[in-house]
Amino acid sequence: MKPDTTQPVPPATGPAVNAPSRVQAEETMNPPIPEEILDSLRWIYLEAEPGSFEQYAGKHIAVFDRKVWGCSYDPDLLREYVALKYQLDPDRLVITYID
Repeated sequence: MKPDTTQPVPPATGPAVNAPSRVQAEETMNPPIPEEILDSLRWIYLEAEPGSFEQYAGKHIAVFDRKVWGCSYDPDLLREYVALKYQLDPDRLVITYID
């Protein structure tokens, strides 16, 4: 058996040439929230005060485009069900719990 003659590569010392900047890295890790999702969150907040969601107390609701598309005790199942049933992008649904 021959001895291993491969030499280890020394670690780089200094900034990488193609490394993303700190701002680019943060934007990649924390992309901006789409306006339609923010709009749904605003609507939920405004509608919750007059008690519009009382019938959903103790459950999660799925909201898209200022409309409640469904409710469930299981938020993951709710997202999957509503997305499949109504052909909606599951990442565009806002799922929130109603006290």
